[in-house]
Amino acid sequence: MTRKTHGQEARGLDPDGELVARAQIELPFVDSAYEELMLRHERMMFQVCHRLLDRPEDAAEVVQEVMLKVFHYLASFEGRSKFKTWLMQIVRRECYNYYKKSKNIKNHASIDEFSGIENVHTGLSSSDHEKTDNQIRASQILAAIDFDDRQILTLRFIAELDLAEISEVLDLKLSATKMRLYRALERAREIAGDH
Repeated sequence: MTRKTHGQEARGLDPDGELVARAQIELPFVDSAYEELMLRHERMMFQVCHRLLDRPEDAAEVVQEVMLKVFHYLASFEGRSKFKTWLMQIVRRECYNYYKKSKNIKNHASIDEFSGIENVHTGLSSSDHEKTDNQIRASQILAAIDFDDRQILTLRFIAELDLAEISEVLDLKLSATKMRLYRALERAREIAGDH
């Protein structure tokens, strides 16, 4: 019986493990597995970047930068964590760098920017209206809080990472991650008026 290394164990539990392994073998000459991997995560990356940076065009620019970084550094991914966790570390770092460089990022964006569509209510059922209204309100709240709070809430609720994964992405202890998440939720509730 062979003993699995830590990386093999993580890869076995990782839904992206087989695709990552294939991409690591294929790159840089063949990119079919890499493309499939990026397509699988592209929407989530964009949503996270959009929530962190407010503007869709900024989010799209950062997603392209993240994809390039993944292309160049995927061979060095050792599988110590899930691929999605590693990817979110890159996304978070690139968003933060972009945020720091861009002093013209607005604190509040218009509803049209957050919804990503014009004329939000045209052709929607009442349940779609509620969902869209909730998404717009959530986006407005995220835009009104500071970057650190927005970051942890986005990782939890948009990227759907668990606390252990968030602590890895943010390079924090689990207890500190729980406390930061709790405080960010409290500040978001204050902004929302849900004391």
